[in-house]
Amino acid sequence: MGLSWDQVGTKLGLSWDQAKKMLNLSEASITITVLMHEFGWSNRTKFRQKFINPMLELNLIAMTIPGKPKSSKQKYAITDNGKLLLKELNR
Repeated sequence: MGLSWDQVGTKLGLSWDQAKKMLNLSEASITITVLMHEFGWSNRTKFRQKFINPMLELNLIAMTIPGKPKSSKQKYAITDNGKLLLKELNR
């Protein structure tokens, strides 16, 4: 059984559209700089707090270099849980 938006929506603190966009962008590994640009954010710390951290905590995205979260080569990729939620959001 897949995840439903009702299960994770309030925990994320993101809108349906924001979560869907984040998951779609993460289907190919993507840097925080590109994500910030796509969402129109300039403050990396606040973006990480609002978007990245909640999605990491719910295992919807994962770091490509988990041991170095602030590495300049760090990228984020959708997880299997993220794919299940995206499938639910695309219904």
